[in-house]
Amino acid sequence: MHVRCRPGATRRRSVGSNPARRRSAAAASTTFGNISSTLREVAAVGLPLTLVLDHGDPTNNRRENLRLVCPDCDSQLPTYKSRNRGKGRHFRRQRYANGQSY
Repeated sequence: MHVRCRPGATRRRSVGSNPARRRSAAAASTTFGNISSTLREVAAVGLPLTLVLDHGDPTNNRRENLRLVCPDCDSQLPTYKSRNRGKGRHFRRQRYANGQSY
């Protein structure tokens, strides 16, 4: 199955042969900014999907905490390729050193 989110996407890659992932991709929807559509509607030529955790706990990977995102939408997320690295870390370390939580 091949999917894409935006009509302007030109690269073509497979989602993969994992049946569970394929079913999830077919039933999932993507919503980011003004784009909102089911991935089944745009499944023609496209890009691989990214599995995104919507929380800070990497050990909690239950289905309701996971989201399939197309690469176009993923590139607009604030965490794409460590875009948020270093933002507020110094401030948080000071708070934790003082015994305060986030």
